[in-house]
Amino acid sequence: MLVLSRNDLAANLAAYGEHEASLLIEGLSKEDYDRIGKIGFQYALAGKHFLLAGCLAAIEVLEGSPRELKRKRRSWDDVPSELCTPDPKMLEIHEWFEAYSGGAPVKKREIFEALASGLELYLPGYRYFRSFAHFRRSFARGISYIGFERGHGVVNLRFGVLHRDVERVKANLYGEPSYHFGQPFAVARRWA
Repeated sequence: MLVLSRNDLAANLAAYGEHEASLLIEGLSKEDYDRIGKIGFQYALAGKHFLLAGCLAAIEVLEGSPRELKRKRRSWDDVPSELCTPDPKMLEIHEWFEAYSGGAPVKKREIFEALASGLELYLPGYRYFRSFAHFRRSFARGISYIGFERGHGVVNLRFGVLHRDVERVKANLYGEPSYHFGQPFAVARRWA
């Protein structure tokens, strides 16, 4: 469920030119406000920014059917000043973030090395390959691996399994051996 404060939703609706809808947000029942969160979550899953998703969902709940907002972009010029007061909880979060976000940026390699050193105790039989940023372990018919990926301030774990038989079939179908970890998989016998 998409979670927005009523004040933030009302302010953003006004910024999108939806002043009438903005005025109705405070008086909505908990059930209707929860419906906005559920519908907004679906919009967000479809790729809409979470504030835009919330505004589209609010219009859908208030009017009974979806439609585009009056403005494509927010304009804060005519938003009532009482809606522009910051949420106390958000102020607390920003203060916490400021207190802990100082210092030099951490490089990707440093993040991966720290993760690898923390995880290696829990992955017996796996070997860490720094150049591929993943742990790898061979088994009778292939390789299992756990890799790291980073993007937009988030680190993801990627789990995978490569089966030699499947890779051979792919090579027969497509005429070339599959390349994994920088080598043709079919001839990577040292991992067996």
